[in-house]
Amino acid sequence: MCPSPHAEFRVVASFAVFGMGYVLVGDLLRGQVQAGDEVALAVGGESRYFPVTSVESVNRMTEGTSHLGLIVPYGTEEELSAFRQAEISGKILEVRRQHAE
Repeated sequence: MCPSPHAEFRVVASFAVFGMGYVLVGDLLRGQVQAGDEVALAVGGESRYFPVTSVESVNRMTEGTSHLGLIVPYGTEEELSAFRQAEISGKILEVRRQHAE
Protein backbone atom coordinates (compact mmCIF):
# COMPACT_ATOMS: atom_id res chain seq x y z
CA MET A 1 0.00 0.00 0.00
CA CYS A 2 1.33 3.44 -0.96
CA PRO A 3 1.71 5.91 1.91
CA SER A 4 -0.65 8.88 1.65
CA PRO A 5 0.46 12.53 1.74
CA HIS A 6 0.44 13.92 5.25
CA ALA A 7 1.92 17.39 4.72
CA GLU A 8 2.12 20.22 2.21
CA PHE A 9 5.17 22.44 1.77
CA ARG A 10 5.33 25.67 -0.28
CA VAL A 11 8.75 26.36 -1.82
CA VAL A 12 10.05 29.94 -1.79
CA ALA A 13 13.62 29.20 -2.91
CA SER A 14 16.04 26.35 -3.52
CA PHE A 15 19.78 25.86 -3.77
CA ALA A 16 22.47 23.19 -3.63
CA VAL A 17 24.93 22.71 -0.78
CA PHE A 18 27.94 20.68 -1.90
CA GLY A 19 28.26 17.45 0.07
CA MET A 20 24.87 17.93 1.73
CA GLY A 21 22.14 17.99 -0.92
CA TYR A 22 19.56 20.18 -2.56
CA VAL A 23 17.77 22.50 -0.14
CA LEU A 24 14.10 23.31 -0.60
CA VAL A 25 13.38 26.48 1.41
CA GLY A 26 9.79 27.24 2.26
CA ASP A 27 6.87 27.01 4.62
CA LEU A 28 4.84 24.14 5.96
CA LEU A 29 1.18 24.66 5.05
CA ARG A 30 -0.24 21.50 6.61
CA GLY A 31 1.03 18.61 8.71
CA GLN A 32 4.55 17.87 9.90
CA VAL A 33 7.81 17.04 8.11
CA GLN A 34 10.72 15.06 9.50
CA ALA A 35 13.85 13.35 8.21
CA GLY A 36 12.90 10.10 6.52
CA ASP A 37 9.78 11.55 4.90
CA GLU A 38 9.57 11.82 1.11
CA VAL A 39 8.80 14.92 -0.94
CA ALA A 40 7.22 14.82 -4.41
CA LEU A 41 9.15 16.71 -7.10
CA ALA A 42 8.42 16.94 -10.80
CA VAL A 43 11.88 16.26 -12.23
CA GLY A 44 12.59 15.46 -15.85
CA GLY A 45 8.92 15.56 -16.79
CA GLU A 46 7.76 13.05 -14.19
CA SER A 47 6.71 13.29 -10.55
CA ARG A 48 8.91 11.26 -8.20
CA TYR A 49 9.34 11.05 -4.45
CA PHE A 50 12.75 11.91 -2.99
CA PRO A 51 13.87 11.27 0.60
CA VAL A 52 14.21 14.17 3.03
CA THR A 53 17.50 13.62 4.86
CA SER A 54 17.21 16.62 7.17
CA VAL A 55 14.85 19.44 8.15
CA GLU A 56 16.60 22.68 9.10
CA SER A 57 15.70 26.23 10.07
CA VAL A 58 16.64 28.72 7.34
CA ASN A 59 16.85 32.40 8.25
CA ARG A 60 16.97 34.82 5.33
CA MET A 61 18.66 37.73 7.05
CA THR A 62 18.36 40.18 4.14
CA GLU A 63 14.59 39.65 4.08
CA GLY A 64 14.08 39.20 7.82
CA THR A 65 12.22 35.92 7.30
CA SER A 66 12.50 32.44 8.70
CA HIS A 67 11.58 29.25 6.85
CA LEU A 68 12.19 25.51 6.88
CA GLY A 69 14.78 23.85 4.69
CA LEU A 70 14.11 20.32 3.47
CA ILE A 71 17.36 18.71 2.35
CA VAL A 72 17.10 16.21 -0.49
CA PRO A 73 20.18 14.27 -1.63
CA TYR A 74 21.22 14.13 -5.26
CA GLY A 75 23.37 11.38 -6.69
CA THR A 76 24.74 12.87 -9.89
CA GLU A 77 25.38 16.22 -11.54
CA GLU A 78 22.58 15.36 -13.97
CA GLU A 79 20.13 14.93 -11.10
CA LEU A 80 21.27 18.24 -9.59
CA SER A 81 20.77 19.92 -12.96
CA ALA A 82 17.26 18.43 -13.17
CA PHE A 83 16.42 19.80 -9.69
CA ARG A 84 17.61 23.25 -10.75
CA GLN A 85 15.57 23.15 -13.97
CA ALA A 86 12.38 21.97 -12.23
CA GLU A 87 11.22 25.55 -11.48
CA ILE A 88 9.78 24.67 -8.07
CA SER A 89 9.68 28.15 -6.50
CA GLY A 90 6.10 28.95 -5.56
CA LYS A 91 5.01 25.31 -5.93
CA ILE A 92 3.20 23.39 -3.21
CA LEU A 93 4.77 19.96 -2.74
CA GLU A 94 3.27 16.85 -1.16
CA VAL A 95 5.17 15.15 1.63
CA ARG A 96 4.50 11.59 2.78
CA ARG A 97 5.85 9.23 5.39
CA GLN A 98 8.19 6.68 3.86
CA HIS A 99 6.99 3.93 6.18
CA ALA A 100 3.68 3.35 7.87
CA GLU A 101 3.56 4.77 11.37
